[in-house]
Amino acid sequence: MTSKPLDEANQTGGIRMQMKRNLILAVVTAAAFSLGLLAAQATSQKNMNDWSYSKVKKMMSNPQTAKKVGMMAKKNGVMLMGGMSMGGRPVTMKGELTGADCYLSSGDHGHEHALCAKACVSHGGPIVFLGSNGTTYLVLPPKDGAHYPMQVLNDLGKPGVTVHAHEIDSHGIKALSVDSVQG
Repeated sequence: MTSKPLDEANQTGGIRMQMKRNLILAVVTAAAFSLGLLAAQATSQKNMNDWSYSKVKKMMSNPQTAKKVGMMAKKNGVMLMGGMSMGGRPVTMKGELTGADCYLSSGDHGHEHALCAKACVSHGGPIVFLGSNGTTYLVLPPKDGAHYPMQVLNDLGKPGVTVHAHEIDSHGIKALSVDSVQG
């Protein structure tokens, strides 16, 4: 037969033991969380610049992780230009949008080459604008990191289009940041 004071002592000891376990668990959890934060904060500019393209693409495709990458980049002095205007002088020009790969390698362009230009660009190939002024321009989207306006893509290989763009002449490259196209 057990006495009542002994049962109470056992219960009190059990409660104390449970409290100690909870305290240890809380301390270990807090330490692990702090180490995780420290590891995340230890990301340096060099480490960020060494990330693979596939890692960056995956992170930037998710708005939540893209925001975190932006905050980490800012903290580490890495300037992300995504979403910023490309700058340049406003222009309106006539000419043709086409795929750069075939045009630069073999001179192919025009309506006969439109399907090929669209296929190449759909796989990430660059776009050029053949200006009626005789100048070939690299084509950029209206904002850094943005997609091309759909009209740019639809009018590939269509001679005589008018582009509303910003002309950029930088580091020996002439480029147009295309805002819109009229066909």
